[in-house]
This record gives sequence, C-alpha cells and structure tokens, in this order.
Amino acid sequence: MSLRPWLVLWAGLLCACPRAAIRADSPLLQAQDAGEAMRLFNARRPERFKMVHQVAARYAGQTFVMTGYLLGRADGSFRVSASAPIGPRLFDVGRLDGRWQAKVHLQEISQRLDPKNMATAISRIYFSVCKDSGERQGELFVYRCPVEGDDEADALEMTLDGHTLSPVSKRFTLKGKQTVAIRYSEPEAFGQEWQARKVSMDHYGGMRLDVALVEYQPGFAFEDALLDVER
Repeated sequence: MSLRPWLVLWAGLLCACPRAAIRADSPLLQAQDAGEAMRLFNARRPERFKMVHQVAARYAGQTFVMTGYLLGRADGSFRVSASAPIGPRLFDVGRLDGRWQAKVHLQEISQRLDPKNMATAISRIYFSVCKDSGERQGELFVYRCPVEGDDEADALEMTLDGHTLSPVSKRFTLKGKQTVAIRYSEPEAFGQEWQARKVSMDHYGGMRLDVALVEYQPGFAFEDALLDVER
C-alpha cells in the first residue's frame, strides 16, 4: 500500500492553529539551564488532550497506513482508536492507570502488526519523558534517566530544543545498546506549547513508524471512561 496518496489526502485537513510569537528559528532561548527548561516543558503540557494522526507502519517489507485518534492524560493514560483511512475500524489500544489494554476489530491486522507494539510506540513517543536534571549543550537540553517496566529499554536519553522546548529526539537503550530511536521535526506552536508535525520511530526489531499530526487539541475535555478499552 502506498503512503503518498494518503498523505496527499490529509494535507488539506491540517488544522489552522494559532502560532506563538516566537518562531522555531528565533535566536531567543526559552530557558537558560536544563532545570528551568524541564519545569517550563512540564508546565506547558496539558492535563488532557486529543490528537489525530496519519500513521504509516512499515514492517517485514509491508506498509500499513491508518488513522489514529488519541485521547491522552498527562499521567500517561491514553487510548488510541485506529481505522483504515477509508475502511474499517482496526483496533483500540491504550494504557489506563498503568495497565495495557487492547481490542482488535479486524483480526487480519493482528496477524501482520501487533496492536500492543503500536500502543507501546505511542507511549514512548508522547508520554515517556525524563524528569531528572539534565545539561545544556549549546541550544539543546539533554536529559538521561532510567526506564522501568519496559522489557526493551532500561534507559532513555531525551533532547529538547532550546527555542521551542519540544522534543528533538529520544533514544532508548538496553544494557547500553540502542533499541528505539525517535526523531521529531517540523515543530508548530499551539499557544505556548510546541508539537512536532512529523515523528519517525525506528525499532531494533525492524519496524518503522512515520507519524503525521493532523489535529491537536490541548485541554480537550473527555470522560475518563472513554480511556477504558475494555468497557
């Protein structure tokens, strides 16, 4: 399945959201040290939000294109409902109060692409963060911290851009060897917060995800019951 037709289809659906006065290429840094940068980063993250993504998952020589609807909370609980761009609902996955959940609607997809792997990828992209102190490296802030409860990683290196305080990269390692690499690009301002329009993730098992942000609504109100995949 070709990725390009679906990206063209969604290009006209990108939301028109207000941009901050400071541009991504501004010479002004948002913080002078790593501690201040992390405090601002956390303060600007909404308690609840909604996202819509166009996702291309490449694995074993095949490309699976889907639309993902994400509801999330700052504490790491979330739910993703995935559908074919023009077609059936594929699966619902999420994490609620630390417990992974999954419900497959199209069995063929589970035989080719494990929905649990998709849930783990979304968690790493949007919810895995370092809270420990880091260091400033020029116009970047770099943080390193241990990872718990992940069979594929025991450490995370996270880099924030000094101008936007949005992630530039995340690098997960296990016993010193890289297992997952995530790169963020094309940051856009939503109020004081910046979100990457494009994210790519490479997994040591051979899977690659390319995520294009279609819609982002920080502060989106929803009932907690909607996060429960098993209801």
